Amino acid sequence: MTDEKKSWLAGVFSGGSRPAQSGSAPPSSALPSDVNVARKQIADGEAVLVDVREQREWDAGHVDGAISLPLSVLKTLVDARPLEQVLPRDRVIITHCMKGIRSEAAVEILKRFGYHAYSLTLNANDLIAAGFGQQK
Repeated sequence: MTDEKKSWLAGVFSGGSRPAQSGSAPPSSALPSDVNVARKQIADGEAVLVDVREQREWDAGHVDGAISLPLSVLKTLVDARPLEQVLPRDRVIITHCMKGIRSEAAVEILKRFGYHAYSLTLNANDLIAAGFGQQK
């Protein structure tokens, strides 16, 4: 594991960004990927937004309230225990990246670990333009 990945995991386990837990389970029906639905799910506390871009991309700017979980880190996990420190099981996980390719790969991994997840094809700039806040 690279130093960057170790640093990311260490940050998570030392109290890094993590969403509050919610008491309701995510819907089991097919999950939509429409940005307006995603924004409502996040605002209502039904979902969390996960940015799967690499740390340097995150540092250049990201959506306010998103959780950083680089795909390169996600690919190294052999079980869900580290994810359970940052991703709630009772919410939908909405992933995004720059073009959608890494986001889709992240969804497949998250589903394999038992999460309800879907990908948005919009990048951080598109999400900000669609009304999500911005952090730099």
